[in-house]
Amino acid sequence: MSAWILAALAPRLRLVDQPDARKQHEGAVPLVGGLAILLGFVLSARMAGIAGNFAAVAVPVGLAVLVGLLDDIYDVPARHKLWAQIAAVWLLLKTSGLSFETFALPGLGSIELGVFATPFSVVLGVGLLNAINTIDGVDGLCGGLLVIGLFLLAAMADAAGMGSLQRIVLLLQAAVTGFLLLNARLPWQGRARVFLGDAGAFGVGMLVLWFMLQLGGGPAPKIHWSALLAACWMPMADLLAVAALRLRCGQSPFAADRRHFHHLLLAQGRSPGMVVLFAWGLAIFVAVAMYVLWRSGARNGALFMAWATACVVFALHHHRAWRERGVIGKRDKEGV
Repeated sequence: MSAWILAALAPRLRLVDQPDARKQHEGAVPLVGGLAILLGFVLSARMAGIAGNFAAVAVPVGLAVLVGLLDDIYDVPARHKLWAQIAAVWLLLKTSGLSFETFALPGLGSIELGVFATPFSVVLGVGLLNAINTIDGVDGLCGGLLVIGLFLLAAMADAAGMGSLQRIVLLLQAAVTGFLLLNARLPWQGRARVFLGDAGAFGVGMLVLWFMLQLGGGPAPKIHWSALLAACWMPMADLLAVAALRLRCGQSPFAADRRHFHHLLLAQGRSPGMVVLFAWGLAIFVAVAMYVLWRSGARNGALFMAWATACVVFALHHHRAWRERGVIGKRDKEGV
């Protein structure tokens, strides 16, 4: 309901996405899907009486939403947006009192990060926000990946004995599912009626980070953060692969282009529907594999190596596929 109301107001609020050389969709589409998710989540959580300690993190989440909202309307320069994201994530760490305090490698066990815990958590959090934002390039793709990731976090919260957190995660998943019904291509819906928008991507991303901090933050986390990253493996793997590809081509890792995973599959002739289904299937496989690995008692170092190996394999395939299409060699020669 909130999505329909916000969509009607979107033109007056200048919250519409127009197609261009990089955004190849049909017609103007309201950028209010994420705002509808957040509104529905907050209202349902309050009505159900399970908002938890959301009030403590409302300000940093609101700051991230504001930054995204301004970017949706005015196209904020990347540098200014990055600093605002850093501030929002840092504020979330301070208001929640949590950060990712350990690092783990096979054979070395858990390494205390000490004074580096906050900077490390900020980098991880900002990366998460941008990963969710940049994967939103095909109707239904990002929404479906969020539903899969939130289901994994809810399952982990339940297994860790954090029932109250599980319920609030499932509330957000339900809100995202409602958005997905208006964003995915379905038999009765040929294209998306609303887009997530930067405001939605940053706001939902902050909530996902908050959930991860409650599960994996502090000196004695219930679950190591490396296992939790499986909830957003594909967005983060895509972000890292594309950033490395841009650097390899002599470009800024923050440059906007059409070299993401979904762009590659579209360029290879896959339909948008097939791209989304393939991505969802791959995300489900990684999520299930990590959950089984974690539940089997794997050490934290093994969990991190499993996540990192999946990212490296993804990046190697990504680079090889673009090389076969002549993109890497062409950019290298032109020095772009």
